[in-house]
Amino acid sequence: MKKSLSFTKAFNFAINEFFSNFLSILKISFGWLILVAVTHYTISLTFPAEFSAFPAEFSLGNQLPGAFNTSILSYYILYFIITTLLFGMPEYLYTRLAFMSYHKGALLIPLQLSTGAKFILIQFLRRIAISLGSLLFIIPGIYLSIMYYFPGYSLIDETKVSMIDDLKYNNKLTNNVESNLLNLSVMIFFTLGIPLIIFNAFFLHLPFMEIRLYLSFLHALALPFLCFIYVHIYEQLKEQLPN
Repeated sequence: MKKSLSFTKAFNFAINEFFSNFLSILKISFGWLILVAVTHYTISLTFPAEFSAFPAEFSLGNQLPGAFNTSILSYYILYFIITTLLFGMPEYLYTRLAFMSYHKGALLIPLQLSTGAKFILIQFLRRIAISLGSLLFIIPGIYLSIMYYFPGYSLIDETKVSMIDDLKYNNKLTNNVESNLLNLSVMIFFTLGIPLIIFNAFFLHLPFMEIRLYLSFLHALALPFLCFIYVHIYEQLKEQLPN
């Protein structure tokens, strides 16, 4: 069955609900930014050289090859894991908020640690899969990102209760709408991604730690908006599934 999506409705919903829930978003963002700042400071003490310099400087080979490879690899593995965890927590809260906003209070979703942990874990596994797929000529990474476009969403709205079922449900939702979701990703990149990249260019002269904090601040503003868009698209697809 051919599914249809309305990006206009999704963007309008995101704009309206972003401002309607602005105080709730600020509370989540403020707590998250404090956690990000503390975490970044802790990592800076563990990897002072890596954290104080912009990553491009290391590609110049300014250090001994052996020390460079070991140190940089350890740093980026740790940073990959911590970043996923840091982004996963607010994304769970924003997505939960978006679901309740979509259903106008008719769907009261309890704040559960187990659901949050599953959501973060499935986001982490998806990110690893996409990263590995992107190493294989990029196309597999794009395919996986589209196939599992809504990781953990069915856990939040309690349609599914296990991570395996959530992945299967994702595959079912995105079937026959791969090109639409790819178009959505491209649209989001041009409307949000490029302006953020241009804005970030003004901060490249700052130390790496300060750049990361600025990026975290920008991400705190963009992430809830994206969650509202994705939840609306998710609900559109969910309504079109056969009973």
